Amino acid sequence: MKKLLSAIAATSLLASPALAKKTFEFWTISYGALFEATESACKAFNESQNEYEVKCSMQGYAVMTKAIAAYRAKNHPALILGFETDTSDLLMSGAVVPVNQISPNTNWNAYPEAVRAYYADSKGKLWGQPYTGSTLAFYGNKKKLAAVGVHSLPKTWEEFEGVAQKLKANGEKCVLTSDMHAWRILEQFASRHNVPIATQANGYNGLNAEYSLTGGLIEKQMNNYVKWRKAGLLSMNEDTKQGKYTKAFNAGDCALMEASIGSYAGMYKAQGDNLLFGKPMMYKGYKRHNQFIGGAAIWALKGHEDVQPGVKAFLEFLRKPEHQKMVTEKTGYLPITTAGLKYLQDKGLTKDTQFATAGLGYELLTAPAGDNSKGIRLGFYGQFRKAFQTEIKKAAMGDQTGTQALVNASKEGNKLLRRFEKINTGKKLP
Repeated sequence: MKKLLSAIAATSLLASPALAKKTFEFWTISYGALFEATESACKAFNESQNEYEVKCSMQGYAVMTKAIAAYRAKNHPALILGFETDTSDLLMSGAVVPVNQISPNTNWNAYPEAVRAYYADSKGKLWGQPYTGSTLAFYGNKKKLAAVGVHSLPKTWEEFEGVAQKLKANGEKCVLTSDMHAWRILEQFASRHNVPIATQANGYNGLNAEYSLTGGLIEKQMNNYVKWRKAGLLSMNEDTKQGKYTKAFNAGDCALMEASIGSYAGMYKAQGDNLLFGKPMMYKGYKRHNQFIGGAAIWALKGHEDVQPGVKAFLEFLRKPEHQKMVTEKTGYLPITTAGLKYLQDKGLTKDTQFATAGLGYELLTAPAGDNSKGIRLGFYGQFRKAFQTEIKKAAMGDQTGTQALVNASKEGNKLLRRFEKINTGKKLP
């Protein structure tokens, strides 16, 4: 009888909810290969231990907006994956538990400064854990350039104009192609030249920042884009047969393109050894500074203290070099820490197609920092990007000047900033 009771007690304990895995939710961005990689990471973590289970769910591109609404309704996830443009909104939301608070003994300096700065507070403490990273690279079609006697990518915008004229004279209908997205033609341009997009150090020094796009190098560049399209040296999405700049370049229709480092694998698959890639062009007389990071970070939300040890363990799991390799392999993003890069180098993987841009990406991100290359800390910045792209495309179409496009974009952007400041009256950026 005693043996029977012991057996029943043991069975009861095994079935007890106290021994079941504690679960927490992780809301992710709806983004093809990125979600597949994240889903794989969640599965691997769940299989690696018996105490916690993370439930990953794809929530579309508006994860941050959904999560904050859910936080106010008290049915929010423990973790979310947010784009870099969500940083200001999340910092001011009051919903976030800083990752440096969750893992105070972690060596956050394993992330390059340009990566940390984007997701850190004014004291350098990290709030969001960087998860995916990219930056801008410059691509070229080797055969098209060789046909006009050019055997390397132009290094300056002044050099580009000469090369572009040669390509056009040789019958090229698409010389440089771009979708005119702010991340590519404004943010990455401004950071590497160390020129401001907005006052208050691009918003880092206060909520009263204003856009400062005219009167300098940015204005010169935007007017040049307008001039180059009129001269047949620049093709936008709408000008290409494929309707998208990356597809047009991959098809061999265009000679030059600026695009994310994460685009390399697809380009190499399409063009093979005919593909050239390197650093984005500079204007003469400007020293190259670090470029902004692109990608996403993981943010922990308040109200899940009961599973915080599991959240901590999951974040630690994602920092492992082996996991970073998997994300890079599946998505084309950079390994996000120096340990992740070293892992690839030690295994001789940086020569493989999936990882070929890792070294270049780190070189661009770790160039000397400047007052205006830290990042962007501007409210409702995703909405500003849309306004900017609309206005600069109007200018490229000949409907207004590049200067007027910047004036209009700044006007709309400043409305967004003042609304963000009003919402956060009495608060300071952390």
